[in-house]
Amino acid sequence: MYDRLLKPFSPTSPDDDESVAIFNRLTRSAYGMAPEQTTKSIDNEWQVFEMHNAGFDTYHAVIDGDPVAVAARTRLVGYGRTLEISAIAVTPYLRGRGIGTRVVGELVQIARDTEASSVKVIALEEAIPIYIRNGFQFKEKDRGYTFLELCLGGQ
Repeated sequence: MYDRLLKPFSPTSPDDDESVAIFNRLTRSAYGMAPEQTTKSIDNEWQVFEMHNAGFDTYHAVIDGDPVAVAARTRLVGYGRTLEISAIAVTPYLRGRGIGTRVVGELVQIARDTEASSVKVIALEEAIPIYIRNGFQFKEKDRGYTFLELCLGGQ
């Protein structure tokens, strides 16, 4: 077993200001949204983080010195039976190295560890191969969104 790439991300102090801003930018990218056109104040970055991540478990990874090279959000739904992956983003220059595939694999392991019976995601078109490599199956496509699911078997 290797060390996990993802670490829980629970910012609490001014030391986390830069990481919060980067996490927010990566999350926007994960949703396919354009980058912000103006720079937000650090107070606004914290407000955005708290508003969009309430009820989610957040994870990040530091790679090649980037404070947050990966941002991921998950939550357990359906009385804890399903882990829903809300967002995964990898810093652009690190893409294509298998990091996204590894992150999905780690989130699947977290789902197994919590005895979830499935993992669900609504994936951007360019991210679908990452989920397929981790065993996810196509469920449906609706209004441009692709729904994928991984059943975890007898759990």
